[in-house]
Amino acid sequence: MRSPPTRSRLYAVTTYLVIKALAGKHTIVQALYEYFVEDASPARLSHKYGFEKHQIRGYIQRIMEKARDYYRARTIVKHVAPYVLRLKPAFKRINDAIVQCKICGDQMAYIAFEDHLVREHPSFVEEAVFSVIDCLQKDLSRRTLSQPDPRGSEA
Repeated sequence: MRSPPTRSRLYAVTTYLVIKALAGKHTIVQALYEYFVEDASPARLSHKYGFEKHQIRGYIQRIMEKARDYYRARTIVKHVAPYVLRLKPAFKRINDAIVQCKICGDQMAYIAFEDHLVREHPSFVEEAVFSVIDCLQKDLSRRTLSQPDPRGSEA
């Protein structure tokens, strides 16, 4: 298994978003995308998704801490979120409050599942993070290869 890049902002932001998605919190990822990429306000997002404004601001702050710069955060979220939003939750819902982990079969309160993923299944999370980053890299290299050479055909 690969080791995570040390102090990689891309890795840190992607990990945060992947954990949210695997915990079934795709609306948080979508709200962060809308904030950073579409310039939606926390007030608008809280109304649209039913979160409190301070919750939205907290999610934004976590991304900012990991990216250390608004423009870097915007770039990472813009490119990574579409891949993260494709991830399926790693649990099966038993009822409104209880979920069952698809990895180990443990049942727990839904609100505890994110911590369960981080604590009990770090290699699963890491595999999902690398999968997202690999997809992003492949897509970006395809885009780069399909771009015409700006210097012309005689290079």
